[in-house]
Amino acid sequence: LREYYDGISDSLGRYLNGRLIKISVHTYDQYNQSGTERPEVSLVTRAEGFQNENQLPHGVFDPMFPDRVAEFTVDRVLRDRISLTLEKNKIPVAHNYPYLLPDGSVEVRYQVWSFFAWLQKRFQRLYPESAQNIYYQQVWDMLLDTNLRSSEANEIRSVLHMYRKPPIGQEGRYQHIIQAYMDIQSELNRDNRKLVTEYCTSPTRTMSLGIEVRKDLIWEFDSYGEPIQLRPERGLFIADKIAEAITIYLCNDRDLLTEEQWETWHQ
Repeated sequence: LREYYDGISDSLGRYLNGRLIKISVHTYDQYNQSGTERPEVSLVTRAEGFQNENQLPHGVFDPMFPDRVAEFTVDRVLRDRISLTLEKNKIPVAHNYPYLLPDGSVEVRYQVWSFFAWLQKRFQRLYPESAQNIYYQQVWDMLLDTNLRSSEANEIRSVLHMYRKPPIGQEGRYQHIIQAYMDIQSELNRDNRKLVTEYCTSPTRTMSLGIEVRKDLIWEFDSYGEPIQLRPERGLFIADKIAEAITIYLCNDRDLLTEEQWETWHQ
């Protein structure tokens, strides 16, 4: 875990920081186990837990995280722009079929991390004195520990959410940490729906998109189902159309309304 997982996770964190869209491309089999044929492309934009339970499973991420954010990991306009562009070029597209995003996947964790990073900046703008407060910082570090690898964050989680006793001699410190957590939670809950809507509709919201491409489009197989050689032309064509759709979205489609304009329209 230390040698591989932590290194990969840290590298991804550094690389993704400040990015607007994260895209991961995978391939999948031509047929389901039932024998039905899968679409040529599937856009994966929803967490598995939200799809099945209308919320993320308990204990995967901090309960302060609004489950509604996991409903779509990208702006639906971007998802639909990609779908429209591919379908117009006779490339069948599905959404969240036959796979969803695993709750612990990088794509979902990136959504949680990005939301709490956004909330931290917003909170510190409102309460600038908290930025230099070590107890608030320890809470933010815990909230941003989405890969659950920090022992200090785990200790704070166990006191906050499992009601375990603080380490002997640190009761006073944990009173401050608990109060800092409650302050952040109160700010989020003060107008939860408006705040989450502000985040989800922001043109700078961080997005993560999974794309599945059918294997038979880019590989030639023998009679035993083993790949013989790569056929990149179709894959490159699909990639070109996805890039075209993303360009149109970034240049023309993004909701660039100000918060005041959004509130006026929403009312």
